[in-house]
Amino acid sequence: MSGKGLRLNRLIGRGFEGGSARDTMNKDHLQKQIGTTFVVLKALREGFLVLRYPSGTSVARKLPISQAVVGIVDDVITDQKFEVAKYNQLTNDDKKVVYDLFKITRYDQTLQNPLMNPYELDEAQKYLLELDKLKGLLILGNRNERNIAEFCRLSTYLYKLGMLKNKQLQYNFSLLA
Repeated sequence: MSGKGLRLNRLIGRGFEGGSARDTMNKDHLQKQIGTTFVVLKALREGFLVLRYPSGTSVARKLPISQAVVGIVDDVITDQKFEVAKYNQLTNDDKKVVYDLFKITRYDQTLQNPLMNPYELDEAQKYLLELDKLKGLLILGNRNERNIAEFCRLSTYLYKLGMLKNKQLQYNFSLLA
């Protein structure tokens, strides 16, 4: 032990009692908690989403995200609030990122109103095209039972998703009369 002692300069800040030691390492400047996982702040500022479990292992690969999604994630992390109005203004791809993030972190369980699944909206666009095709067939006079049943089923499904308004639904059912 020739003058080196215990190398206290390496031990400072690792939970040892001493002059400038801290009881716990505060890593709030590196990552913030959202739901059950942590978001790396440096990557978030650079436009990437990096999630880590509390143990430090990565949840998934680094995901590039838009600035609108960065703003929403930053609001959730810093202000502990989620604005549905901002979410509704996002593109469908950005909505998918936020929806998946909330599902992975289980943050969606803390929301009062559950988010609408953006993957269903993609399917709804396809169903709208199919509904238009069936509407055209009914107008042309092809009124077999299968077309009518499918037309009714699609109309009610799209109405429940919010893709059809009341007047559109009433018009669709008036075609059947």
